[in-house]
Amino acid sequence: MLKFFDRAVYWLVRTLLPLIIRPKNKIILISEGPSGCNSYALFTYLSKTSINFEVEIFYNPSFDSSSTIAQYFKKIRFLSSAKLIVTTHGPVSLRGRKEINTWHSPLFKSILAMENPSQTTRLDTNWRGVDSILSYSQLYSSLMVACTLTNPYRHLITGAPRNDFLYDSDGRRNLERITQSSLDGKKIIFFVPTFRMGYSKLQGSKSLENIFGFQEFDSKSFNEFLLRNNLLFVYKLHPNEEKFYSEYTNLINTELSCRLSNDVLSEHDLDLYQIINAADILITDYSGIFIDYLLLDRPIIFTPVDLESYAKTRSFLYGPFDEWTPGRKVLTQNELVGEISALLEGGDEFELERRSATNIWHDYQDNKSSERSSEVIKKLLFSGEKN
Repeated sequence: MLKFFDRAVYWLVRTLLPLIIRPKNKIILISEGPSGCNSYALFTYLSKTSINFEVEIFYNPSFDSSSTIAQYFKKIRFLSSAKLIVTTHGPVSLRGRKEINTWHSPLFKSILAMENPSQTTRLDTNWRGVDSILSYSQLYSSLMVACTLTNPYRHLITGAPRNDFLYDSDGRRNLERITQSSLDGKKIIFFVPTFRMGYSKLQGSKSLENIFGFQEFDSKSFNEFLLRNNLLFVYKLHPNEEKFYSEYTNLINTELSCRLSNDVLSEHDLDLYQIINAADILITDYSGIFIDYLLLDRPIIFTPVDLESYAKTRSFLYGPFDEWTPGRKVLTQNELVGEISALLEGGDEFELERRSATNIWHDYQDNKSSERSSEVIKKLLFSGEKN
C-alpha cells in the first residue's frame, strides 16, 4: 500500500509542478556523471556562447529506495524552471518543456526496446515526448529509432558534443594533474571495459580474478612488462561497476597504473573525455567508447573474454562481432602483451579498417558537434516548432 501511495505522489509531483511553475528563459542540462557526459560538454560550450538564455547544469543525484519525496519534489521543481532540458539518459518529459536527448554512449550493445530478451523489455513511452534526439550518422539514427520507437525525423545528425573534447583537450596534461607526475616519454594504455554487474541481472560471465577477465593472469609479469616499456596503464570501470572494484583480485601495481573513477574525475573537475586523447592505445571488451575513439585514429585492442555468454544475456545491435570491431581480439595475457608490443613497434594492421569504421559511424569528424547541437537548441527555443 505504501509503495502505491509513493508512486501516486511521485506521479502527482511530476505532472502538476510543471503546470504550476512558470518557466524562465533558461536551459538546464542534466549530468549523470563525468564518464563522457554530453550535457557537460554542451554546457561548457554554451557557457561561452551568447544565446540569450540562462544556462545551468544539474548534477542528477542517484534516487533509490532511500530517497525521499521531498528530494524528488525539489528536483522536479528545479527542472520545471527551465524552458528546455537536455538529457543524456532516460527522458524527463515534463509538460510544457522542450527536451533534447543526447544519449550517453555510442550504440553498440542492445538497449531499451532492442535489449535481450525483448519479450520482457518494458518500453519507455516517455521517449515520445522528446523533441530532438542527437545522432552521429544515419546508421546511428536508424538504430536509435529501433531502440526508442521514436519518430525518425526527430533524430538530428550533429555528432556527440563530448567528442569535441577529443580534439580540444590536453589529455596528457589533465592526466598529469591526476597522477601528480610527469608523463614525458611514457606511452599510455587505456582500458575501459563495459559492466557485467550493476543492474538486475548479471551480464556475461567475466571472471573477477583480474581486471581483464583472463582465465590466467600473472600481475608480476604484467607489471614488469609495463616497467620495461615505460608504460602507464590507465583503467576506468563503468560507473555501474565501480562499487564492485573491491571484488577484483590480482591487481596491477599502483605505481605503474592509474585507476580513474567518477569520484577522481569529479575531484579534479574533469570529464573522462577530457583525458581519453592521452591514450596511445585503447583496450576494451564491448564498450561503445571505441566508436568515439575511432576519431583519434589510434590502435584499439578488444578483449571479448565472454563473448558468447554476453551476447546471450545482453546482445549486440549488429554482428558478427569481429566484423564491426577494427582491432586485434585477445583472450589471454600473452596475446595482449604480444599485441601491445607489436603496436609499440609500429605494427598497426587495422588502420584501414578503423578509417572505414570511422566513416560509417561519424558523419562529422571535427570539433564542432557542440556548435551544431546549439543550433538545434536555438531552433527549438526560438521557432516554437518540434522537429
